[in-house]
Amino acid sequence: MHWTATALLLAMIAPHAADGACSPSVATTPSFNCDPCFTHPNRDCDNHPNTQCQTDGCCDNTTAAPNVAPVITSLPASVDLSEDTSSSMLLHTIATNDTNGDDVSCYICSTTPSGGPFFIKITGPSPVEYSLHLTAFPGLNYTEASVHEVEITCDDGLLADNKIFYIYVLVNGMPAILNLQTGAILLTATPAEYGYDLDITASDGFHTTAAHRLTVLVTALQVSIATGQSMDYETVTQYVLNMTVSDDSDTSDWGLLTVEVADVNEQPQLLKNSYSVVQDEGLVGTSFNAPAMDVTDPDTGDSHTFSMDSASDSSCSYISVNSSTGIMNYGANYDVDDTSLAQLFTCLVQDSGGLSVTATVTVSIQDLNDNHPAFASTSYVFTVSQSASVGIYIGTVSASDSDVSTVYSDLTFTLDQSSLTLTYFSVDSGGRLTLAASVATLAVDTTLTFKALVENSATSGSSDTATVYVTITEDDSDGFWDSGANIAWVTLMLVLLAAMMAAAAYMFWRFWPGCRETAGGSRL
Repeated sequence: MHWTATALLLAMIAPHAADGACSPSVATTPSFNCDPCFTHPNRDCDNHPNTQCQTDGCCDNTTAAPNVAPVITSLPASVDLSEDTSSSMLLHTIATNDTNGDDVSCYICSTTPSGGPFFIKITGPSPVEYSLHLTAFPGLNYTEASVHEVEITCDDGLLADNKIFYIYVLVNGMPAILNLQTGAILLTATPAEYGYDLDITASDGFHTTAAHRLTVLVTALQVSIATGQSMDYETVTQYVLNMTVSDDSDTSDWGLLTVEVADVNEQPQLLKNSYSVVQDEGLVGTSFNAPAMDVTDPDTGDSHTFSMDSASDSSCSYISVNSSTGIMNYGANYDVDDTSLAQLFTCLVQDSGGLSVTATVTVSIQDLNDNHPAFASTSYVFTVSQSASVGIYIGTVSASDSDVSTVYSDLTFTLDQSSLTLTYFSVDSGGRLTLAASVATLAVDTTLTFKALVENSATSGSSDTATVYVTITEDDSDGFWDSGANIAWVTLMLVLLAAMMAAAAYMFWRFWPGCRETAGGSRL
């Protein structure tokens, strides 16, 4: 059996109820799965049923495999259900095995007692799966039927398998009142006391308890909420009390006391105290790929208003929120490359009564590669000596990318020297040009023109180009005295030599024997 898309969708929506047909319409004689005969060009087995394919000899060069019935592998099985079950539910997922790989369909062929509240529906399109379900408000009753048997049939269009699923109904227990005191509630008051006897029962729809007497003695008909108890308008809106009053002479009267519970506005709640959102930078109005804030409110039908605030951006202009749904979006163009924008916000939810709840929202804005690398100049001019050695530094072609993330601002430099006879230059990751081949054979004043390219390493096609001009200059070998370094050390040596000569002259004058003092104190 082959399912079309429309038929499969209808089968998944419509449940398969019990139809009482426990024997599918199948072949009464053995069937065979006959493979097409591709070795016979004049035969067309694809357009013949299996039995005819066997009869006309189309498959005389192939082995006809007998069809095998599918097997229900997950039954028999059972489940326990309370007789007060009222909602529809999944009872069992049916598992089958068909050795021929045929499509298998499953259905209820009978229930005991008949007309049981069960149905089968398709729960998966590929491969097709079936599951057994209980209808809503099934009306289970232990006294009428403590066990239900569901006979399930699965067939492949030719052969079938039947199995039983059991549902055991559990008796609904009698409710019990546990917290009523045995004596009277005594409230001492002046000038008089009034007494009330309350007969209280409990029922679950199946059983009702015997009446329990609760005696309340109050002053001036004052009734208060019991300790540890509360009233909730959303649960019970009204209480009716049967009140009895009597005096010491056994004279009594009774009446009904109706307690109307007033609806009080209660604070809404968010399911989380904090939310995290990851979003690409984008244009104004772009909705975030994140679920709306999940808010609950004990007050039925209460409306809610969402708003946003930011500790670092009081206007919260860059991130906005739909006041009705809580879905976040950009209130203005947001560019991560502008590092001054706020990223931590507070979401406030306020109900129609003015009560509110807040949660923090951490918004992580991811950088996009929305900027292209660019050279600082459209052209660069350098010179190199005709006698310069290979590897000498020529100059730097500088470029930048405004994207803040390193993955989008990492740059790669290349040179296009296809216009030159040789690859004279090379460039490193910082844009520094060096001499890669000797230019000694080139004439002075020759200008080599080529292109420098800069690309974003993460994205191909994001690039910029600049023109580079390198002019060959004369041999810049200078004479000895043309070098500042040579002049400096020669000067230093002359100063040292002069100092040494002055020291020698002083020593000669001071210690030479011909230089001695006369009687008058002068030296000869």
